Amino acid sequence: MQVITETKVKIRKPRHCWGCKTEYPQGTLMNRVASVDGATINSAYWCKTCDDYLAKHRHEIDFDNGFDYGDLLNFDDYIPFNGNKSKQELKNEHYN
Repeated sequence: MQVITETKVKIRKPRHCWGCKTEYPQGTLMNRVASVDGATINSAYWCKTCDDYLAKHRHEIDFDNGFDYGDLLNFDDYIPFNGNKSKQELKNEHYN
């Protein structure tokens, strides 16, 4: 996976964070990341909590093997800013 662009955006509709699966309401400031994997271009939205965690731990994460939806929930020291859902509840959710 190779990052093409990263842009801070104020989202115009509710979005799920790719790192923690938390849904954020319209108007939230998120990091939009466009990446390429082989011949496929993807985009994902990251909340500030996940973005900060990635910046601090980037050297510990193997991005070459892909980064699945909600993968940050598998790190023991990661604490999502999710409002009212537990880490286990977020792990059990699926991307819509």
